[in-house]
Amino acid sequence: MSLVIPKFANEKFARWFIPSRKPTDITIKLEKFGSAAWLFMDGKRNMQEISDMLVEQFGNEIQPVNERMSKYLSLLYNQKHVSFAQLAEAAK
Repeated sequence: MSLVIPKFANEKFARWFIPSRKPTDITIKLEKFGSAAWLFMDGKRNMQEISDMLVEQFGNEIQPVNERMSKYLSLLYNQKHVSFAQLAEAAK
């Protein structure tokens, strides 16, 4: 599975800064654990629920699942690919 993310949020910047014939998107390839975790993220499940689903699907192969999920979610959050409902509510 791959995530396709625009290089620029504003399409005008993309046309201005990216030469023609160059891709306007960045493609991030996810490995099998990241792909499964991404598919389980629906905005309603918490990290523990997703971790449990991953253990159910992959067994011991994904251990230590909580450490892996923490790192994976931190990476996605730091790169602004995901947000956390609890943080958004606390910021209000």
